[in-house]
Amino acid sequence: MNNDTHRQSPDLDALLDRAVDALREHEPPENVVAAATDRVWSRLAQQLPPVAAAPTVTVAPGDALRGCDDVRALMPALVAGTLPSAQRLLVEDHARSCIPCRKALQAIRAGKPVESSLERERAAEGRAQVRDRRAGGRQLLAAAVLAIAAVTAWFLISPPWLSQDDLLQVKSFDGQLVRVGPDGLEPLYPGDWIDGGDTVRSAGGASALVQLADGSMVEVAERSSFSVARRPRGLQLRVDRGSVIVEASEQGPGSLGVTTEEMLVAVKGTIFAVSHGSKGSRVSVIEGEVAVETSGQQGRKRTSLYPGDQLGTRSTLRRASFAQEIGWSQNFEHYLEMLEEFKQVRHSLNQIIASTEPRTSTRLLDLAPADTVVYVGLPNPTSTFAEVYALLRERMQANPALYGWWQGVEESGFAPKLDRFVQHVQELSQFLGPETVIALSWNGDDPVPLVLSEVTDAESLREALRARLADLQATLDEGEAGDVRVTLLDGTTTMVSAAEHQLFVWVGDDLLAITPQISEVNRLASGAGSGFAATPFRSQVARAYEQGADYLGAVDLGRVFSQVIEREVAVAAQSAAGDDDPRVLLEMSGFSDVRFLVVERHHADERAHTAAELTFGGTRKGLAAWLAQPGPMGALDFVSPDATFVSSFLSRDPAAMLDDLFAMASGAGGDQDLAEGLAEAEAELGIDLRDDLAAPLGGEVAFALDGPALPVPSWKLIVEVYDPSRLQWTLQTLLQRAAEKAGAGTEVGIEESLGRDGRTYYRIYGQLPEGSPISGAELHYTYVDGYLVAAPSKAMVERAIQTRDSRASILTSEEFRALLPSDGYLDFSAVVFNRLGAVIAQLVKKLPVPAELSEEQRSQVQGFLSELSESTGPSLYALYGEEERIRLASNSPSLVPFAGLGSVFGLGSIVGELAGAQGSGLPWQ
Repeated sequence: MNNDTHRQSPDLDALLDRAVDALREHEPPENVVAAATDRVWSRLAQQLPPVAAAPTVTVAPGDALRGCDDVRALMPALVAGTLPSAQRLLVEDHARSCIPCRKALQAIRAGKPVESSLERERAAEGRAQVRDRRAGGRQLLAAAVLAIAAVTAWFLISPPWLSQDDLLQVKSFDGQLVRVGPDGLEPLYPGDWIDGGDTVRSAGGASALVQLADGSMVEVAERSSFSVARRPRGLQLRVDRGSVIVEASEQGPGSLGVTTEEMLVAVKGTIFAVSHGSKGSRVSVIEGEVAVETSGQQGRKRTSLYPGDQLGTRSTLRRASFAQEIGWSQNFEHYLEMLEEFKQVRHSLNQIIASTEPRTSTRLLDLAPADTVVYVGLPNPTSTFAEVYALLRERMQANPALYGWWQGVEESGFAPKLDRFVQHVQELSQFLGPETVIALSWNGDDPVPLVLSEVTDAESLREALRARLADLQATLDEGEAGDVRVTLLDGTTTMVSAAEHQLFVWVGDDLLAITPQISEVNRLASGAGSGFAATPFRSQVARAYEQGADYLGAVDLGRVFSQVIEREVAVAAQSAAGDDDPRVLLEMSGFSDVRFLVVERHHADERAHTAAELTFGGTRKGLAAWLAQPGPMGALDFVSPDATFVSSFLSRDPAAMLDDLFAMASGAGGDQDLAEGLAEAEAELGIDLRDDLAAPLGGEVAFALDGPALPVPSWKLIVEVYDPSRLQWTLQTLLQRAAEKAGAGTEVGIEESLGRDGRTYYRIYGQLPEGSPISGAELHYTYVDGYLVAAPSKAMVERAIQTRDSRASILTSEEFRALLPSDGYLDFSAVVFNRLGAVIAQLVKKLPVPAELSEEQRSQVQGFLSELSESTGPSLYALYGEEERIRLASNSPSLVPFAGLGSVFGLGSIVGELAGAQGSGLPWQ
């Protein structure tokens, strides 16, 4: 509750107001009032004479005592010792038997005033009425007690006498910093003060430095949202999302608190970083001591952290490097120097000893040829070897970036030979080691494959190969590679003359090699090195092994691009066609300095885990830099846990992205017609594409299929918007121009309506001429705290907002969380969650099976559909954009290695589009 006090205080105020109003408006029933009145008069009649006595009664000594008032009138004389003995005895006797008079006598002796009987009866009447009201309004009093408890809690947590004014001041910022208010986003400027409870948000690409009222300095990362409140023990900073670095001032007897939804950090004077994102919260200590309180299934836990220590709130959050955690800070270098003496040495997966699955190293890596451009490492289990190879072939043929090389292998006639021989290797794998490596070397001519595997029993393997050699040759003779001769070589062979169309199978003492190139056999037999160990590509593959590898694939894209481009430039120079230089577009796209692509996949916990990394020779630029660094995604808050497909990404500033497109269109090698067309479009539409359409947008977009998938998908689109009024003007202008151009029979426009929540909702409608495929189409949207939320109906937009307000979004889904990759990232640059496969599989399973099928055929069909359902379960792909690389991680129950990887990573498509745009005739076209 402490973490959300400033959010709950308004609720407590409302509860107190309702309780007070109920007490004020409550009237007791008439019969209760009448009964109370009768009791009062009955008692007065018993104790008073027929004539009403005056409020003050004077009794002289010797007069007869007619009631309690007479007795009390004599008590002062009794106390003073002047009362005659007979009356003294009567007064004392009466006081012993009458409790009210005894209390009156005690009061007189103590010097306190005494009430008359009439006053006592009036007081008794009031008490009776109170008792009657209690008897008739127990529920009301229970509500009052609850209100009092709530008020008490509010007083204890946030006493009203603690001022919430001017708790934070903006010192400086780069980009855009806003205050989120009831009327929308309010820009902030240096020197502005923020009150307690106000939410502050930094835009994409922005950073800020703010100072708390206690002197603490807070550095704010991009896409962060936070607020501050004053508490009895000190200020409390709440991080709703994003990252902050706090340099806490000395707090004296109190402490500074920094909270997220999952942790409370208490400090007195130290430097630390706190981050909160979709996958949890994390604190990293730079200097001093930090006390962290977390809650979980084991209850609340308090942990002390010291410089270099780091704590995450969930098991899926691995330790992240401090460079990743605080690298965005302007004081990054200074903080690293502070951490140097406290830095703790951590060991990664290469510490695992005697582990063959996943593999953390292999001697086969250094045996690859020096000019290797494709490296594939596969496990050697007998039951899956052939299947894995077949699936790898399928993926290489489907990937435009790799198909060019594999096409060359097929044209050389080696692919069919390798296919059939792999089947025999599967039978012989009992004599092989844990891994088989396929290395594809390329020096600009035809690619040359080399298959390597360690051998556990060389002599038995040779005998088995001799026994099957005739079968293997017969298989090749019957196929398309009938002119290929298979030659089996033993470990004593050092030199063999090469013949055309020959496949060599060499078995050394502890090594198996299969290749059409005899020079590779001679090199391996002599034990000579290839030079591959000294290449950067080898280092990249070795790093992937250190992380643990099951299925591993790597491509030296830098060398491939370089050789292909050089070849195309040479061809263009010899022709008179005047083709544009392909290097220009590649440079402008940002992929001119791409280096390596490494993909790794392993199975654990009955799931397939895929990790890929695309590295560049320097800072990403051009199109390659469009993917932003990982950050919080507020758009996902509008997506419910029932969504069947979710895709969300963070990009650079849209205006800068549009600048890149204009530069590519109008720059050297660009399409001048496209540039002129864009300029004409701006003039015709009456808007500036950059300032009116791109600039008002943020860099966050989410799309989801959230609701019934049939018959019409229920979709929603959430777009980050920094300037809603400017964007709204742009949309209205575009629709107005569209209506003017459409002509008669067309009605398009925007209609406004007020929602139940007080927001303005918009409906874009389009009534096109009869017979049009989209006649009557419409789109509904509204603006919510910096986001445009759109859907096919107003009800769906309202449900999206309700999902956000309830905090029960896709991020809380157990199915979604179970698929989150285990890594050091708090957030994503892009994320795709997909369980459409299961929906489609269920639909396919309901299709009727033709009656004319035999029982065996029907069984096969049902088995296929069952396997389809099991292998198309939910999957999650996460992209992380770093300064010099793009990483991908995914979890899926899919049985197909690398399934769906190309569609998410998009590398092949990008390369293909670039090549197609130039018409360069690259191999993957």
